[in-house]
Amino acid sequence: SSGINAENWAALSYTKTKKGRTMTWMSIVMNLIAIGMFITNTFYEVERCVQYTDAIIITELICNIFFLWRFVIMYIVSKDKLCFWVEIGSLIDFCTIPPAIVAMAIGKTWLGLRFVRALKLLSFGDDVAAVKLISSHKMLTLSRTLCQFVSFWLSAAGLYFIVARMSDQDSSLDFFQCLYFLIVTISTIGYGDIKPETTYSKAVIIFLIGIGLMVFASFGPALVEMFKKNPPYLMEYDDSKSSHVVVCGYINTSTVSNFMRDFLHPENEDHETTAVFLNTIPPPEDLQNLMHRNFYRCQYYQGSPLRANDLSRVKLTTAKACLVIANKHSAEPDAEDAANILRVISLKNYKSDVRVIIQILNYHNEEHLFNEPDWNHQMHGDEVSCINELKL
Repeated sequence: SSGINAENWAALSYTKTKKGRTMTWMSIVMNLIAIGMFITNTFYEVERCVQYTDAIIITELICNIFFLWRFVIMYIVSKDKLCFWVEIGSLIDFCTIPPAIVAMAIGKTWLGLRFVRALKLLSFGDDVAAVKLISSHKMLTLSRTLCQFVSFWLSAAGLYFIVARMSDQDSSLDFFQCLYFLIVTISTIGYGDIKPETTYSKAVIIFLIGIGLMVFASFGPALVEMFKKNPPYLMEYDDSKSSHVVVCGYINTSTVSNFMRDFLHPENEDHETTAVFLNTIPPPEDLQNLMHRNFYRCQYYQGSPLRANDLSRVKLTTAKACLVIANKHSAEPDAEDAANILRVISLKNYKSDVRVIIQILNYHNEEHLFNEPDWNHQMHGDEVSCINELKL
């Protein structure tokens, strides 16, 4: 029964299940409400007495009870319990959940670090994609970029507001003035109508300007990349940044998802190698979203392993290996094996000593690989995996 319970808990954190999508929807809504409650609280004193019937306090308490419940679930299903405590989501919960519960207990509230909840917007782009709210690759990129900007803007304004109000009791600065001040300052416009008055607020704005310039610098390239006329799938891979493996054959959302799950598994000690997928057609929307979520470890290129110029684009000569994936559900297994064996011949013709790992469906087709002159398990590490043998 413990296994069943563990699976039920895990289903709540997995966005491909109905329970998981429901949990993600609730998290999106609750986080937006919590951010709204923080902004509403900025119209009052930073520290004030509250009544148990206060609608703002009750709403905050409901949101944070949900966050606490979700925190417990994510802790239960996390594989690395120790690292979970220092993840950004956990740190946000540490800063925001206890103050709301304590406020209800003692009848006194303090804004403190509640602005940190705005950092949850960093993951909103992925969350809205997970619940199928958006499916376009460009819209996903745009939403992720905008969410990152708004997250920084709101959390930075919250930090500056707290420091400015607490370091100067006579300050009449409100939250929206902080938003305005930050945007004109970090964008280097600087009208000068609002300025930091205390040493603490000056120190904070220096810190925020440094962070803000880096954030702004990252938005430009992201937006330019999104509106490029030439898709990045026709460009060349840059092999100067990290090692890579080339993956070709039967490439679709399912095979890429399965491959990346194993490729990114925590027990895989190689955390630097990039997976470069080569396929004859552009990726569909769902595959684009999958690739974009794992952009730091995988890239997609349109081309064929049967063409030398496409193998040159993905830098096969410097690849650690090339994997040829088979269609496990092919209605014509011999034809599927023949197509993949042709890919191996093309790869070996381009670079004879490249390590090739291939999936085939029928074991009797292995002999065709062994007849390839450059196929060598001992010297090159070439390997063949027969799916039908594995099923037996």
